[in-house]
Amino acid sequence: MTSIVEALDQYGNRPYLLTVGEDGPHTSHTRVALAGGGLTCPLSKSAAGNVRARPAVSFLWPAIEPGGYAIIMNGTVRHVDDGGDEPVASIDLSKAVFHRPGAPQPGHGGSCTSDCLPIQLYEVV
Repeated sequence: MTSIVEALDQYGNRPYLLTVGEDGPHTSHTRVALAGGGLTCPLSKSAAGNVRARPAVSFLWPAIEPGGYAIIMNGTVRHVDDGGDEPVASIDLSKAVFHRPGAPQPGHGGSCTSDCLPIQLYEVV
């Protein structure tokens, strides 16, 4: 299983951050860093307001090549630090996967036909 460190080494630290505000979904480009078992990232003014009211967030790294895997990570904002030039969120991650559409499978009973591979969030010691 690929670790979060390996995934970030391969895909970089510039995902899209998806939040939800009173007026609906909000997407912003950000940069992330590993910290304290999760991620930190600076927030736009809109994203900062959104996560204070609704702390569930997702990150999306697009596929590097056509037909390749994207990365999706879900988490919860634990804290927003307003002490610097821009607000910085600390996020506890709950799930991370490599994701790409899967080929339709005859007789597949579920609604998800995606090709997903889990990403190990924490290093096993």
